[in-house]
Amino acid sequence: MKKKLDYYGLFKPNSNWHKVILLMKTTAFILFCCLENIFAAATYSQTTKISLHLKDSRIEEVLNKIEDESVFYFLYNNRLIDVNRKVNIEADNE
Repeated sequence: MKKKLDYYGLFKPNSNWHKVILLMKTTAFILFCCLENIFAAATYSQTTKISLHLKDSRIEEVLNKIEDESVFYFLYNNRLIDVNRKVNIEADNE
């Protein structure tokens, strides 16, 4: 009678465990790459300072003034936003 010795334990040569481990390593690498992008640095839009001093100006004029002084652009629907409403803006490096 011949003894059957198990030298490999769970990782038998014909098992698919090596594929599972490779898949787990690949998934961990992709997860690490995705999580790395979550930690973003301060961008231009967060560090830009604008000074505005407008009295009794329409919202449309305020938005146009911001567009002239910066690289920001505003898209809005005139039917949803009352751009003729008068506002007062006093902002120094904000």
